Amino acid sequence: MVNKGVSLLLPFFIRVVIINVLGKEYLGLNNLFTSILHVLNLAELGIGSAMVYSMYKPIAEGNEELICSLLALYKKVYRIIGLIVFGVGIVLVPFLPFLIKGGAEGINITVLYLIFLVDTVLSYLLFAYKNSLLMAHQRTDVSSNIGTVVHLLLNLVQVILLVVFKNYYIYIVVKPLFTVLNNLVVNWATNRMYPMYKPVGVVSSEKQSEIFGRVKALVGHKIGTTVVSSADSLVISAFLGLEILGIYSNYSYIIFFIISLSAIFFNGMLAGIGNSLVTENVDKNYTLFENINFILSWLVGWCSVCFLCLFQPFMELWMGEDMLLPASSVVYIVIYYYTWQFRTTGLYFKDAAGMWQADFWKPYVSAVFNLVVNIILVLIIGINGVFISTIICMAFINFPWETKVLFRDLFKRSPKKYIIQEFINLIISVVMCGVTYLICVSLPMQHGFVCLAVRFLICLTVPNLIFVLTGFRKKEFRYVMGKVKQVVKRH
Repeated sequence: MVNKGVSLLLPFFIRVVIINVLGKEYLGLNNLFTSILHVLNLAELGIGSAMVYSMYKPIAEGNEELICSLLALYKKVYRIIGLIVFGVGIVLVPFLPFLIKGGAEGINITVLYLIFLVDTVLSYLLFAYKNSLLMAHQRTDVSSNIGTVVHLLLNLVQVILLVVFKNYYIYIVVKPLFTVLNNLVVNWATNRMYPMYKPVGVVSSEKQSEIFGRVKALVGHKIGTTVVSSADSLVISAFLGLEILGIYSNYSYIIFFIISLSAIFFNGMLAGIGNSLVTENVDKNYTLFENINFILSWLVGWCSVCFLCLFQPFMELWMGEDMLLPASSVVYIVIYYYTWQFRTTGLYFKDAAGMWQADFWKPYVSAVFNLVVNIILVLIIGINGVFISTIICMAFINFPWETKVLFRDLFKRSPKKYIIQEFINLIISVVMCGVTYLICVSLPMQHGFVCLAVRFLICLTVPNLIFVLTGFRKKEFRYVMGKVKQVVKRH
């Protein structure tokens, strides 16, 4: 939580400085290059997820020899990936002008892109494989703490350089240096915590086949995720320009921050879910699924209300009135967020169970559909078309497909009850959004800090009250309250 807090608050300030010192287009450049490098990161092909999954069993059994050989394989593969990313990144240089409508005055796009590329490549070449140990041992708090300190130092240095030199090159060129620092410290910490694990030995051909079989299935899922997270920015840049992308990037920044914040909760449970799937029966695992999904539905519904009611007054305070998207776009962004996140519980159970082959073709179908419809709709109705294409893809391709394989292969039962519950959750979320929004727009003040503060208090009370009134009789609600009481007693 501290890590995400640092990575949110400082970039808020930095974005204001960039706009005031350099202009809107530079925010768009940041977002564009990040999206391009997300596409290049497809070279990772899900190796990390497959390797962490492969470590669960040997860690539980204390098989140090196998863990060491897995680390050796991971180290070798990640260095190859780093070189592939660099090679493909260089090949893409001549195509950069086609991804940008307009430009940023006084900046060499190629030089800037190469700095971003070097930063990405270094993250692969320097001890990237060590993070798998922390993830498999449920100790991502270690890498988060290190990341917090390094990120804090990076942002402070960047702000000072930006204010003093007013030069975007100097602002960006320090980023690879701090990437190196972060990886070196993670390597040092991992060596201290797990000195028994060294990247030595050879993984058997059977084990390698098993791992790369999972990787083969994960390729499509990586493509699907990347298209969703990156295609929107690439399409907006290519067809609408860097200025519009810069405005959109502020909204997407908040969305992805909230998603990453909630992911702390789910990532912390992933290894535990994996352990439960191995040690408990189907009925107990389905009960766990229902309990976690209840928490998720509450969280996603409440966040949707907050986005709908707080986005515009917050953006006006933060960036100014000329950096606002139309109200219709905010509504689509809220639906975009909801259709992405309400599927999260199922996705985490699929990942924990290693079920990447069960819906092998889904990510390819959704990626092609999303990209094609994205381009068509952005030409017809502008930026809202980008959101609509993703919403359709999430709700009518990904969700039905994922639900079918999850219940058929893991829970061994009909998904009818779950689908009905998701529909009920949707209705409750719509009611929460509608009631809370009507109260907020009826306030006498519609601008400024007081408006934002009052709206936040309304968002804190009204939707949560509605959710409690509609859910307090459920066994999942009693489960959540029981967990809350346990935490309170401990502290």
